[in-house]
Amino acid sequence: MQACLCSRYSLSSDGLAPKFVCTYRLKCESDEKPNISGSKIQRKEPQPGCLNMFMNVIWFFVGGIWIWLTHIFYGLIFCITIIGIPFGKMHFRLARLALSPFGKEVV
Repeated sequence: MQACLCSRYSLSSDGLAPKFVCTYRLKCESDEKPNISGSKIQRKEPQPGCLNMFMNVIWFFVGGIWIWLTHIFYGLIFCITIIGIPFGKMHFRLARLALSPFGKEVV
């Protein structure tokens, strides 16, 4: 993405002195809209050792289960309405990540 500085010429409120209005405009290289809700969770390349598994077990018992339950609850609440279904789906994806976050990345 590139940022372009654009200036528009307009008159001030009294109509005598000109003023310039500066705005920033982001220019995308492609014409496609960015897909925010289409992010995927995938595993990172395996690393030697079992640190990821050990950290996931600690994470699960310290707070991961409560974050997972919260995401499941809000996912169900959001899926009640048609407008909330995309938000509910995102909460279900985040619930999967909240259960064992070590060794995964969001792409």
